[in-house]
Amino acid sequence: MTERHREIRSFIAFMTLLAGMGFLLALSIGCSSSETAGGEWQYEETVDGNVRTVRTLSGSVWYGEARLEELLSIGVRDGTDEYMFGSVGGLWIHGDRIFVLDTQVPAVRVYDSEGTFLQNIGGEGGGPGEYVRPRSIAVSPVDGTVYVRDGNQGRLNRYTPGGAPIDSWPLLSGMTTGTPLVMTPGGDVFTTTIRIDFDTGLFTGGYMLAGPEGAIGDTIWAPEYDFEDWIIEARNDEGSVHIDNVPFAPRQIWTLCPDGTVVGGVSEEYRFDLFHPDGSRTIVEKNWERVGVEPAESRWYRDRATANLRTTLPGWAWNGRDIPGYKPPFADFIPDRSGRLWVHRQGPGVHLEGGEDHPEDRAEFYANPAWEESFFFDVFDLEGRFLGGVAIPGGFEPSPEPYIEDDRVLALCQTDEGVQFVKLFHLVISSEPES
Repeated sequence: MTERHREIRSFIAFMTLLAGMGFLLALSIGCSSSETAGGEWQYEETVDGNVRTVRTLSGSVWYGEARLEELLSIGVRDGTDEYMFGSVGGLWIHGDRIFVLDTQVPAVRVYDSEGTFLQNIGGEGGGPGEYVRPRSIAVSPVDGTVYVRDGNQGRLNRYTPGGAPIDSWPLLSGMTTGTPLVMTPGGDVFTTTIRIDFDTGLFTGGYMLAGPEGAIGDTIWAPEYDFEDWIIEARNDEGSVHIDNVPFAPRQIWTLCPDGTVVGGVSEEYRFDLFHPDGSRTIVEKNWERVGVEPAESRWYRDRATANLRTTLPGWAWNGRDIPGYKPPFADFIPDRSGRLWVHRQGPGVHLEGGEDHPEDRAEFYANPAWEESFFFDVFDLEGRFLGGVAIPGGFEPSPEPYIEDDRVLALCQTDEGVQFVKLFHLVISSEPES
Protein backbone atom coordinates (compact mmCIF):
# COMPACT_ATOMS: atom_id res chain seq x y z
CA MET A 1 0.00 0.00 0.00
CA THR A 2 2.73 1.40 -1.45
CA GLU A 3 5.30 3.80 1.27
CA ARG A 4 2.62 3.12 3.76
CA HIS A 5 2.93 1.40 7.16
CA ARG A 6 6.45 0.24 6.31
CA GLU A 7 7.83 3.72 6.88
CA ILE A 8 8.59 5.00 10.39
CA ARG A 9 6.64 8.20 10.81
CA SER A 10 4.90 10.14 13.49
CA PHE A 11 1.33 9.27 14.32
CA ILE A 12 0.17 12.56 12.89
CA ALA A 13 2.02 12.00 9.63
CA PHE A 14 0.74 8.43 9.57
CA MET A 15 -2.87 9.57 9.95
CA THR A 16 -2.26 11.99 7.10
CA LEU A 17 -1.17 9.10 4.94
CA LEU A 18 -4.15 7.09 6.09
CA ALA A 19 -6.36 9.91 4.93
CA GLY A 20 -5.11 9.28 1.44
CA MET A 21 -2.27 11.76 1.13
CA GLY A 22 0.55 9.38 0.29
CA PHE A 23 2.41 10.61 -2.75
CA LEU A 24 3.55 7.88 -5.12
CA LEU A 25 4.15 9.32 -8.57
CA ALA A 26 2.88 7.79 -11.81
CA LEU A 27 5.26 5.97 -14.08
CA SER A 28 5.10 6.97 -17.72
CA ILE A 29 7.91 4.97 -19.30
CA GLY A 30 8.88 1.34 -19.43
CA CYS A 31 11.83 0.11 -17.41
CA SER A 32 13.87 -3.04 -17.26
CA SER A 33 16.74 -4.36 -15.19
CA SER A 34 20.18 -4.05 -16.69
CA GLU A 35 21.41 -6.57 -14.13
CA THR A 36 19.21 -9.43 -15.34
CA ALA A 37 21.56 -11.13 -17.77
CA GLY A 38 20.75 -14.48 -19.29
CA GLY A 39 22.34 -17.64 -18.05
CA GLU A 40 21.97 -20.33 -15.45
CA TRP A 41 21.40 -19.25 -11.87
CA GLN A 42 24.69 -19.16 -9.98
CA TYR A 43 24.54 -18.94 -6.21
CA GLU A 44 26.23 -19.68 -2.90
CA GLU A 45 24.42 -21.33 0.00
CA THR A 46 25.41 -21.80 3.64
CA VAL A 47 23.49 -23.36 6.51
CA ASP A 48 23.88 -22.55 10.21
CA GLY A 49 21.32 -24.41 12.32
CA ASN A 50 17.88 -23.40 11.08
CA VAL A 51 19.24 -20.40 9.15
CA ARG A 52 20.03 -20.69 5.44
CA THR A 53 21.81 -17.97 3.50
CA VAL A 54 21.30 -17.93 -0.26
CA ARG A 55 23.35 -15.46 -2.27
CA THR A 56 22.69 -14.96 -5.97
CA LEU A 57 25.91 -14.36 -7.87
CA SER A 58 24.63 -14.22 -11.45
CA GLY A 59 21.99 -15.55 -13.81
CA SER A 60 18.48 -16.60 -12.84
CA VAL A 61 16.18 -19.59 -12.73
CA TRP A 62 14.25 -18.09 -15.66
CA TYR A 63 17.48 -17.71 -17.71
CA GLY A 64 16.73 -14.07 -18.37
CA GLU A 65 14.26 -11.25 -17.99
CA ALA A 66 10.52 -11.91 -18.01
CA ARG A 67 8.04 -9.53 -19.60
CA LEU A 68 4.39 -8.60 -19.20
CA GLU A 69 2.13 -9.11 -22.22
CA GLU A 70 -1.16 -7.20 -22.09
CA LEU A 71 -4.29 -9.35 -22.33
CA LEU A 72 -7.11 -7.05 -21.23
CA SER A 73 -7.68 -3.38 -20.49
CA ILE A 74 -10.59 -1.98 -18.48
CA GLY A 75 -11.25 1.74 -18.50
CA VAL A 76 -11.91 4.68 -20.80
CA ARG A 77 -10.88 8.30 -21.08
CA ASP A 78 -14.50 9.35 -21.48
CA GLY A 79 -17.60 7.26 -21.04
CA THR A 80 -19.90 5.74 -18.43
CA ASP A 81 -19.02 5.90 -14.75
CA GLU A 82 -18.48 2.14 -14.48
CA TYR A 83 -15.47 2.37 -16.80
CA MET A 84 -13.96 5.66 -15.58
CA PHE A 85 -11.64 5.22 -12.61
CA GLY A 86 -10.87 8.05 -10.21
CA SER A 87 -8.48 6.51 -7.69
CA VAL A 88 -7.97 2.75 -7.80
CA GLY A 89 -7.09 1.52 -4.31
CA GLY A 90 -7.37 -2.26 -4.55
CA LEU A 91 -7.43 -5.10 -7.08
CA TRP A 92 -8.37 -8.78 -6.93
CA ILE A 93 -9.21 -11.72 -9.16
CA HIS A 94 -11.46 -14.61 -8.14
CA GLY A 95 -12.45 -17.19 -10.73
CA ASP A 96 -13.70 -15.30 -13.78
CA ARG A 97 -14.39 -12.10 -11.82
CA ILE A 98 -12.20 -9.00 -11.59
CA PHE A 99 -12.70 -6.71 -8.58
CA VAL A 100 -11.65 -3.06 -8.68
CA LEU A 101 -11.93 -0.84 -5.62
CA ASP A 102 -12.24 2.82 -6.62
CA THR A 103 -11.71 4.84 -3.46
CA GLN A 104 -12.82 8.12 -5.06
CA VAL A 105 -16.40 7.07 -5.84
CA PRO A 106 -16.23 5.02 -3.55
CA ALA A 107 -17.29 1.73 -5.11
CA VAL A 108 -16.25 -1.88 -5.56
CA ARG A 109 -16.69 -2.58 -9.27
CA VAL A 110 -16.99 -6.15 -10.53
CA TYR A 111 -16.16 -7.14 -14.12
CA ASP A 112 -16.17 -10.42 -16.01
CA SER A 113 -13.15 -11.98 -17.72
CA GLU A 114 -13.84 -9.90 -20.84
CA GLY A 115 -13.83 -6.64 -18.89
CA THR A 116 -17.59 -6.13 -19.00
CA PHE A 117 -19.06 -4.40 -15.95
CA LEU A 118 -21.35 -6.66 -13.91
CA GLN A 119 -22.23 -4.91 -10.64
CA ASN A 120 -21.17 -2.79 -7.70
CA ILE A 121 -20.70 -4.32 -4.25
CA GLY A 122 -21.77 -2.13 -1.36
CA GLY A 123 -21.96 1.64 -1.56
CA GLU A 124 -21.18 4.83 0.27
CA GLY A 125 -22.73 5.28 3.71
CA GLY A 126 -22.77 4.02 7.26
CA GLY A 127 -25.35 1.26 7.02
CA PRO A 128 -24.89 -2.49 6.64
CA GLY A 129 -22.56 -3.27 3.76
CA GLU A 130 -21.74 0.40 3.20
CA TYR A 131 -18.41 2.18 3.57
CA VAL A 132 -16.99 5.68 3.89
CA ARG A 133 -13.36 5.32 2.90
CA PRO A 134 -12.63 1.78 1.70
CA ARG A 135 -8.94 1.16 1.09
CA SER A 136 -8.43 -2.56 0.54
CA ILE A 137 -10.21 -5.60 -0.88
CA ALA A 138 -9.67 -9.37 -0.78
CA VAL A 139 -11.69 -12.43 -1.76
CA SER A 140 -11.54 -15.79 0.01
CA PRO A 141 -10.23 -18.56 -2.26
CA VAL A 142 -12.26 -21.03 -0.18
CA ASP A 143 -15.84 -19.74 -0.38
CA GLY A 144 -15.66 -16.50 -2.39
CA THR A 145 -16.48 -14.21 0.55
CA VAL A 146 -15.58 -10.62 -0.35
CA TYR A 147 -13.80 -8.47 2.28
CA VAL A 148 -13.63 -4.68 2.11
CA ARG A 149 -11.75 -2.74 4.79
CA ASP A 150 -13.32 0.58 5.81
CA GLY A 151 -10.88 1.94 8.35
CA ASN A 152 -12.71 5.23 8.58
CA GLN A 153 -15.59 3.41 10.30
CA GLY A 154 -13.31 0.86 11.94
CA ARG A 155 -14.75 -2.23 10.30
CA LEU A 156 -14.14 -5.00 7.82
CA ASN A 157 -17.24 -5.55 5.68
CA ARG A 158 -18.04 -9.04 4.41
CA TYR A 159 -20.19 -9.90 1.40
CA THR A 160 -21.41 -13.07 -0.28
CA PRO A 161 -19.86 -14.00 -3.65
CA GLY A 162 -22.96 -12.39 -5.18
CA GLY A 163 -22.32 -9.11 -3.36
CA ALA A 164 -24.97 -9.27 -0.61
CA PRO A 165 -23.83 -7.90 2.79
CA ILE A 166 -23.10 -10.55 5.44
CA ASP A 167 -21.75 -8.65 8.46
CA SER A 168 -18.88 -6.40 9.63
CA TRP A 169 -15.90 -7.23 11.85
CA PRO A 170 -14.39 -4.53 14.12
CA LEU A 171 -11.05 -2.89 13.33
CA LEU A 172 -9.04 0.01 14.74
CA SER A 173 -11.25 3.02 13.96
CA GLY A 174 -9.75 5.80 11.85
CA MET A 175 -6.96 3.67 10.41
CA THR A 176 -7.58 4.09 6.68
CA THR A 177 -4.22 2.76 5.50
CA GLY A 178 -3.94 1.56 1.93
CA THR A 179 -1.80 -1.43 2.94
CA PRO A 180 -3.45 -4.50 1.38
CA LEU A 181 -5.33 -7.17 3.25
CA VAL A 182 -3.44 -10.47 3.37
CA MET A 183 -5.62 -13.44 2.42
CA THR A 184 -4.30 -16.90 3.34
CA PRO A 185 -4.88 -19.99 1.17
CA GLY A 186 -7.26 -21.24 3.89
CA GLY A 187 -9.48 -18.14 3.74
CA ASP A 188 -8.23 -16.33 6.85
CA VAL A 189 -7.62 -12.62 6.46
CA PHE A 190 -4.96 -10.44 8.09
CA THR A 191 -5.24 -6.68 8.29
CA THR A 192 -2.86 -3.98 9.46
CA THR A 193 -2.79 -2.52 12.94
CA ILE A 194 -0.41 -0.26 14.86
CA ARG A 195 0.94 0.42 18.32
CA ILE A 196 1.95 3.98 19.11
CA ASP A 197 4.63 5.45 21.35
CA PHE A 198 2.95 8.70 22.32
CA ASP A 199 6.17 10.06 23.83
CA THR A 200 8.02 9.96 20.53
CA GLY A 201 5.08 10.02 18.12
CA LEU A 202 6.44 6.92 16.39
CA PHE A 203 4.47 3.78 15.65
CA THR A 204 5.14 0.11 14.92
CA GLY A 205 3.13 -1.65 12.24
CA GLY A 206 1.68 -5.13 12.56
CA TYR A 207 -0.78 -7.59 11.07
CA MET A 208 -3.70 -8.97 13.08
CA LEU A 209 -5.83 -11.97 12.16
CA ALA A 210 -9.35 -10.58 11.80
CA GLY A 211 -12.45 -12.20 13.26
CA PRO A 212 -16.04 -11.42 14.31
CA GLU A 213 -14.91 -9.96 17.64
CA GLY A 214 -11.76 -8.26 16.38
CA ALA A 215 -8.21 -9.60 16.55
CA ILE A 216 -7.68 -13.34 16.89
CA GLY A 217 -4.52 -14.59 18.59
CA ASP A 218 -1.24 -12.72 18.72
CA THR A 219 -0.46 -9.83 16.40
CA ILE A 220 2.47 -10.28 14.00
CA TRP A 221 4.71 -7.26 14.52
CA ALA A 222 7.40 -5.89 12.24
CA PRO A 223 10.82 -7.54 12.58
CA GLU A 224 13.28 -5.54 14.66
CA TYR A 225 16.62 -4.48 13.22
CA ASP A 226 19.52 -2.57 14.73
CA PHE A 227 18.98 0.38 12.45
CA GLU A 228 17.92 3.96 12.92
CA ASP A 229 15.90 5.47 10.11
CA TRP A 230 17.14 8.61 8.43
CA ILE A 231 14.44 11.08 9.38
CA ILE A 232 13.59 14.74 9.21
CA GLU A 233 11.07 16.26 11.60
CA ALA A 234 9.13 19.41 12.34
CA ARG A 235 7.47 20.30 15.66
CA ASN A 236 5.36 23.40 16.23
CA ASP A 237 4.18 25.22 19.33
CA GLU A 238 0.76 23.56 19.14
CA GLY A 239 2.35 20.15 19.70
CA SER A 240 1.97 18.89 16.13
CA VAL A 241 4.79 16.68 14.91
CA HIS A 242 5.64 15.73 11.33
CA ILE A 243 8.34 13.08 10.85
CA ASP A 244 9.35 11.82 7.44
CA ASN A 245 12.12 9.78 5.86
CA VAL A 246 15.02 11.36 4.00
CA PRO A 247 14.39 10.73 0.27
CA PHE A 248 16.24 7.69 -1.12
CA ALA A 249 17.60 6.82 2.32
CA PRO A 250 17.75 3.19 3.46
CA ARG A 251 14.65 2.06 5.36
CA GLN A 252 13.29 -0.85 7.32
CA ILE A 253 10.79 -2.62 5.06
CA TRP A 254 8.62 -5.62 5.77
CA THR A 255 5.46 -7.46 4.77
CA LEU A 256 3.46 -10.63 5.41
CA CYS A 257 3.05 -13.34 2.75
CA PRO A 258 -0.16 -15.37 2.32
CA ASP A 259 1.54 -18.53 3.63
CA GLY A 260 2.56 -16.77 6.87
CA THR A 261 6.16 -16.00 5.91
CA VAL A 262 7.30 -12.63 7.24
CA VAL A 263 9.70 -10.74 4.97
CA GLY A 264 11.89 -8.01 6.41
CA GLY A 265 15.05 -6.13 5.68
CA VAL A 266 16.96 -2.86 5.82
CA SER A 267 17.68 -1.45 2.39
CA GLU A 268 21.30 -0.53 3.09
CA GLU A 269 22.36 -3.58 1.10
CA TYR A 270 20.66 -6.18 -1.08
CA ARG A 271 19.86 -8.48 1.81
CA PHE A 272 16.57 -9.45 3.43
CA ASP A 273 15.12 -12.14 5.69
CA LEU A 274 12.38 -14.71 5.18
CA PHE A 275 10.99 -15.73 8.58
CA HIS A 276 9.10 -18.95 7.84
CA PRO A 277 6.07 -20.18 9.85
CA ASP A 278 8.04 -23.24 11.06
CA GLY A 279 10.56 -20.99 12.83
CA SER A 280 13.34 -21.34 10.25
CA ARG A 281 14.88 -18.37 8.51
CA THR A 282 16.26 -17.79 5.03
CA ILE A 283 18.63 -14.89 4.40
CA VAL A 284 18.51 -13.73 0.77
CA GLU A 285 21.41 -11.81 -0.72
CA LYS A 286 22.13 -10.65 -4.26
CA ASN A 287 24.84 -8.84 -6.16
CA TRP A 288 23.52 -5.52 -7.45
CA GLU A 289 24.53 -2.41 -9.35
CA ARG A 290 23.95 0.94 -7.67
CA VAL A 291 21.59 3.43 -9.31
CA GLY A 292 22.74 7.01 -8.85
CA VAL A 293 20.64 10.00 -7.78
CA GLU A 294 21.09 12.93 -10.15
CA PRO A 295 22.04 16.23 -8.42
CA ALA A 296 18.98 18.02 -9.85
CA GLU A 297 16.80 15.08 -8.83
CA SER A 298 18.18 15.23 -5.29
CA ARG A 299 17.52 18.97 -5.05
CA TRP A 300 13.93 18.56 -6.24
CA TYR A 301 13.10 15.83 -3.73
CA ARG A 302 14.78 17.82 -0.96
CA ASP A 303 12.68 20.87 -1.87
CA ARG A 304 9.52 18.75 -1.88
CA ALA A 305 10.28 17.29 1.53
CA THR A 306 10.97 20.80 2.84
CA ALA A 307 7.62 22.04 1.50
CA ASN A 308 5.87 19.13 3.21
CA LEU A 309 7.36 19.81 6.63
CA ARG A 310 6.75 23.54 6.36
CA THR A 311 3.03 22.78 6.43
CA THR A 312 3.63 21.93 10.10
CA LEU A 313 6.36 24.48 10.84
CA PRO A 314 6.65 27.49 8.48
CA GLY A 315 10.28 28.36 7.87
CA TRP A 316 11.44 24.85 8.74
CA ALA A 317 15.05 24.12 7.74
CA TRP A 318 16.57 20.75 6.92
CA ASN A 319 17.59 18.89 10.09
CA GLY A 320 18.41 15.41 8.83
CA ARG A 321 21.19 13.61 7.01
CA ASP A 322 21.93 14.47 3.39
CA ILE A 323 20.11 12.64 0.62
CA PRO A 324 22.29 9.70 -0.50
CA GLY A 325 24.05 9.79 -3.86
CA TYR A 326 22.53 6.47 -4.91
CA LYS A 327 19.23 4.68 -4.47
CA PRO A 328 18.66 1.77 -2.10
CA PRO A 329 18.75 -1.75 -3.56
CA PHE A 330 15.04 -2.26 -2.91
CA ALA A 331 12.04 -0.10 -2.10
CA ASP A 332 9.26 -2.56 -1.25
CA PHE A 333 8.24 -6.21 -1.08
CA ILE A 334 5.14 -7.50 -2.88
CA PRO A 335 4.17 -11.13 -2.18
CA ASP A 336 2.04 -12.84 -4.82
CA ARG A 337 -0.52 -15.66 -4.58
CA SER A 338 1.91 -18.29 -5.91
CA GLY A 339 4.64 -18.34 -3.29
CA ARG A 340 6.86 -15.69 -4.87
CA LEU A 341 8.20 -12.36 -3.69
CA TRP A 342 8.38 -9.41 -6.06
CA VAL A 343 11.08 -6.98 -4.97
CA HIS A 344 10.32 -3.44 -6.09
CA ARG A 345 13.52 -1.74 -7.24
CA GLN A 346 14.06 1.89 -8.23
CA GLY A 347 15.68 2.70 -11.54
CA PRO A 348 17.11 5.99 -12.78
CA GLY A 349 15.02 9.09 -12.15
CA VAL A 350 13.17 10.55 -15.13
CA HIS A 351 13.08 14.31 -15.61
CA LEU A 352 9.68 15.31 -16.96
CA GLU A 353 9.39 17.96 -19.63
CA GLY A 354 7.11 20.77 -18.52
CA GLY A 355 7.36 19.83 -14.84
CA GLU A 356 7.92 22.42 -12.14
CA ASP A 357 11.61 22.32 -11.20
CA HIS A 358 11.23 25.05 -8.57
CA PRO A 359 7.61 25.23 -7.43
CA GLU A 360 6.54 28.12 -5.22
CA ASP A 361 3.62 26.20 -3.77
CA ARG A 362 3.70 22.75 -2.14
CA ALA A 363 0.74 21.50 -4.18
CA GLU A 364 2.66 22.09 -7.42
CA PHE A 365 5.17 19.38 -6.50
CA TYR A 366 2.37 16.86 -6.88
CA ALA A 367 0.21 18.54 -9.49
CA ASN A 368 3.08 19.14 -11.92
CA PRO A 369 6.11 17.08 -10.84
CA ALA A 370 9.50 17.54 -12.44
CA TRP A 371 10.78 14.05 -11.55
CA GLU A 372 9.40 10.56 -11.31
CA GLU A 373 10.87 7.15 -10.60
CA SER A 374 11.40 4.37 -13.07
CA PHE A 375 11.37 0.92 -11.50
CA PHE A 376 11.48 -2.80 -12.15
CA PHE A 377 10.98 -6.03 -10.22
CA ASP A 378 13.28 -8.81 -9.12
CA VAL A 379 11.35 -12.00 -8.34
CA PHE A 380 12.35 -14.66 -5.80
CA ASP A 381 10.64 -17.75 -4.50
CA LEU A 382 10.26 -18.21 -0.76
CA GLU A 383 13.25 -20.56 -0.68
CA GLY A 384 15.49 -17.66 -1.69
CA ARG A 385 16.03 -18.61 -5.34
CA PHE A 386 16.31 -15.68 -7.74
CA LEU A 387 13.78 -16.41 -10.47
CA GLY A 388 14.55 -13.37 -12.60
CA GLY A 389 13.79 -9.75 -13.32
CA VAL A 390 10.60 -8.41 -14.87
CA ALA A 391 10.54 -5.57 -17.39
CA ILE A 392 7.71 -3.12 -16.70
CA PRO A 393 5.50 -1.72 -19.50
CA GLY A 394 4.89 2.00 -19.69
CA GLY A 395 2.33 3.39 -17.29
CA PHE A 396 2.43 0.38 -14.94
CA GLU A 397 1.90 1.43 -11.31
CA PRO A 398 3.29 -0.42 -8.27
CA SER A 399 0.56 1.04 -6.05
CA PRO A 400 -1.95 -0.28 -5.27
CA GLU A 401 -0.19 -3.61 -5.10
CA PRO A 402 -0.83 -5.60 -8.27
CA TYR A 403 -2.73 -8.85 -7.93
CA ILE A 404 -0.32 -11.58 -9.06
CA GLU A 405 -1.10 -15.28 -9.30
CA ASP A 406 0.68 -17.82 -11.50
CA ASP A 407 1.10 -16.05 -14.86
CA ARG A 408 -1.63 -13.44 -14.28
CA VAL A 409 -0.77 -9.88 -13.25
CA LEU A 410 -3.61 -7.40 -12.66
CA ALA A 411 -2.36 -3.85 -12.20
CA LEU A 412 -3.26 -0.20 -12.34
CA CYS A 413 -1.81 1.65 -15.32
CA GLN A 414 -1.88 5.39 -15.88
CA THR A 415 -1.33 7.62 -18.90
CA ASP A 416 0.74 10.79 -18.92
CA GLU A 417 -2.54 12.71 -18.65
CA GLY A 418 -3.50 10.81 -15.48
CA VAL A 419 -6.18 8.57 -17.02
CA GLN A 420 -6.36 5.29 -15.10
CA PHE A 421 -6.83 1.84 -16.61
CA VAL A 422 -6.89 -1.59 -14.98
CA LYS A 423 -4.96 -4.04 -17.11
CA LEU A 424 -4.48 -7.78 -17.04
CA PHE A 425 -1.08 -9.06 -18.16
CA HIS A 426 0.36 -12.46 -18.95
CA LEU A 427 3.75 -13.08 -17.33
CA VAL A 428 5.98 -14.41 -20.09
CA ILE A 429 9.15 -16.07 -18.82
CA SER A 430 12.05 -17.92 -20.40
CA SER A 431 12.65 -21.37 -18.96
CA GLU A 432 15.20 -22.32 -21.58
CA PRO A 433 18.87 -21.31 -21.70
CA GLU A 434 19.45 -18.49 -24.17
CA SER A 435 21.09 -19.62 -27.41
